[in-house]
Amino acid sequence: MFFIDGRARIPLCFRIGLHNDMGATMTRKSKTGPGSGRRDPKEKLPTAERAELQRQGAKAAVRGEERDVNPMDEASNHPSTTGESSDLWQRRKDAWQEGHDVQSQADAKASSQPAQRGEDDEH
Repeated sequence: MFFIDGRARIPLCFRIGLHNDMGATMTRKSKTGPGSGRRDPKEKLPTAERAELQRQGAKAAVRGEERDVNPMDEASNHPSTTGESSDLWQRRKDAWQEGHDVQSQADAKASSQPAQRGEDDEH
C-alpha cells in the first residue's frame, strides 16, 4: 500500500501482475489458442483482473475511503500516460467503482438494520 498526502492508495497490481495480501506477485499462466484468457464478454477485461479491481474497490470502501479515491483517476493511470485505450481504462475504472459501490451499499444496509434476536435466542 502506498501513502500519498496521508491517504492510503491501492497499488495498481494489474499493471505489474496480481498480488496477494502479503505483497508477493502471483503469476498467471497464459494459454494460447481459442478460449484462452477467460474474459468477461461484456467488459472485455480478463475475469481475474476484473475481480481483483472489484476486490480492491470493496477494500477501499471497508477502509472508509470515498468514491473519489479510485486509483484510475490519478494522472499516472490515465490513458495519455499509460498508452492504453480509453475504453480499457474506463472498464478498469468502472470495475473498481463497482466493487466500491457494492461494498458501500452492503455496509449501509447492514448498519441501517437493527440486529434482530429470535425469541429462542438465549444470549
